[in-house]
Parts: sequence; structure tokens; C-alpha cells
Amino acid sequence: MNERSLLAIVCLVCKLGLLKGNTSYRSILENHDKIVSPELKLFPNPTLAFVTPWNGRGYDVAKLYGAKFSHVSPVWFRLIPGDVDCRIEGQHDIDRGWLSDVREANANVSIVPRFLVEYQDLESALNFISNEQVQNKCFQMLTEFVQRNNFDGVVFEVYVQTQPIVKRQKMGKVGLLQTVINLAEHLKAVGKSLSLVVPPCNADSSQQSVFNPTDFRWVGPFVNFVIVMTYDYNGRAAAALGPPVAPLPWVRRCMTDLADAFPSSSEKLLMGVNFYGYLYDTGKLSAEAIIGPSYLELLRKEEPTIRWDAEAAEHFTYIGQKAVTNYPSLEAVGSKVKLAKELGIGVAIWEIGQGLDHFYNVL
Repeated sequence: MNERSLLAIVCLVCKLGLLKGNTSYRSILENHDKIVSPELKLFPNPTLAFVTPWNGRGYDVAKLYGAKFSHVSPVWFRLIPGDVDCRIEGQHDIDRGWLSDVREANANVSIVPRFLVEYQDLESALNFISNEQVQNKCFQMLTEFVQRNNFDGVVFEVYVQTQPIVKRQKMGKVGLLQTVINLAEHLKAVGKSLSLVVPPCNADSSQQSVFNPTDFRWVGPFVNFVIVMTYDYNGRAAAALGPPVAPLPWVRRCMTDLADAFPSSSEKLLMGVNFYGYLYDTGKLSAEAIIGPSYLELLRKEEPTIRWDAEAAEHFTYIGQKAVTNYPSLEAVGSKVKLAKELGIGVAIWEIGQGLDHFYNVL
């Protein structure tokens, strides 16, 4: 794409009136479904889109705006380690017609389903990360499953649920890292990729993160991508602590901590971008997740005030005296994409069934 074409697209996006001070409930309701160039990928770096069965809109978005995504990750499978091998659950969710449509929309897309490791108990977790024989059987089965279904690789989520073992066992962290490397080598042997999902840095910068720069230096040479879940600043404490959801300074710190520690692998980092938000009741100290359709319904019903927080780089929607909604805006998403471009890293969206169509104007 030449510079003139890109400038024209940017100008059209600006005319939607959804940037910083111009954002209002009216402008969002009028423009949330407008996308200027659905067939063009404006963000040059890897863009992974998660798709979940419980938000069916994501299935449509992956086809409609397929050119925007380098990787599509359907959240279908659970990998359950046993005493001697593993089993894969969720195979009933495989939609071969949809997979064909996604590839038709973008011939270069990589289909990399997520596999969430689910332990039956602490004993099975310890057995999995410490027993190479069990791993080899499990990963051989997983690799054959990926080949048989013509997937391009695996998104592997194992870090958070293995932490109880890591904390109890002196060599638990080493076992976890070696497990990741073992799977990477199995997949690489048959030309398939591995993307590792990891938790973000702590909100408190004085505390060491679960996945730290040393971990990244260890697994970085073996994996294709590391997906950092910079979606939720306060995590499970969101109800008590309130907004923001994913303030830009925190996202920057999480990503630069890793990128600066291992510059030669920094291009393997994917920054998590949330397409969901929270509705906070400050009186009751409660928070509930909110996604695109319910946010639009709230705007129609309440006609609220929307204000830009320059420090967090997020919009806040105020409803009466005690309620505030922190749902992504085009400007907030654009700020994160701009940061990723600045750092030379990619993005991973959780998840495209939760967002508004105009978000894709910055991708």
C-alpha cells in the first residue's frame, strides 16, 4: 500500500468522530459498525485473533475481516494429562466448514487452536511437568492430532494452572519450562508452530511476575510466539479495585520488561489487547464483564457521558453517580496498536466476538 492510500484511510477513520474528545455515546452508536478498509491489513506485525464458542460473532468476524489477522486461534480444546498420557477434549467444537471459510478469506492465515491444560489434581500436574515419558506420549498424540486436522500450530496455555506446583516444588519452574520446550520441539519436527500464553506482569512493579524475563530468555529461542495476557490490570480483584482494565503504562511495562531482557526474540512477543470491559458499581464494589452488544444497549438506554483518561489511555462511561463502564474505544485500541508498532511486537486479541467492528479500522 502506498503512502497516499494509507493517509486516505487514516483520514476516513478520523472522520468517524471516535477519537479522544470527539467520542460520545451518539458517535459510537452511529459508527460502531463502520469499517473503512476491511480487506487491508494496516498493522504490519503479527495479529492473532482468539475466537470462542460462547461469543458466536467472532466466527463471523474471522471471515468478514480475515485479511486483518495473521493467526486465528479457536478456543476449542482442553488437554488433560493422565497417569501415562493425555486426552484432548472439545473435539466436538471443530467446525470444518468455518475453517475452510477462514482460509478462503485469507489464504495466508495460520489456524492455531488454543489448548488449555487442565489438571485433575496437583498430583497429575506434578507428574506432567516432571515425567518426560508422559510428556512424550502426550505431545506425540497432540502433534498427530494437529497434523490430522491440518492445523498450523498450537496456542498452549499451561502457565497459570501450573503455578501451585511451581510454588511447592523447588524444581517446578524448571520442569514447566522444559515441558514447553519439549512440546516446541515435537511441533517443530513436523513444521508446526507453538505460541505460549503467559500471565502479564504484576500491577505492583516491586513484585516478581509469574512469567519473568529469565523465563523468556529460556523459552524464547524455542517458541514461535509468547502471548502476554495484558488484558486485566486488576484481575480477580477488579470488583474491589475498580478501573482501569488495561492501562497503557502498565501494558508498556509488561512488554518492555520482556523485550529489553531478550531483544533478539522481542519480535516473538504478542501484546494482549482486550475487546471486553467491565461495568463497575462503585457503591456495591461489584464488577461484571461487558462486551460489545451489551455496551451498545447500555449506551442506547442510559445516554451516558464518556470521558477520556489520558494517563490510562482508556475511555470511561459514567452512568449516574455510582456506576462506571470501562469498555474499549477505538482510540484505546488504537493506542495499544500504536504501542505494539513502536516496540516492534505483535498483538493478540481477546477476543474478536466481544468487540465492535470499528476497532478493526486500526488493524
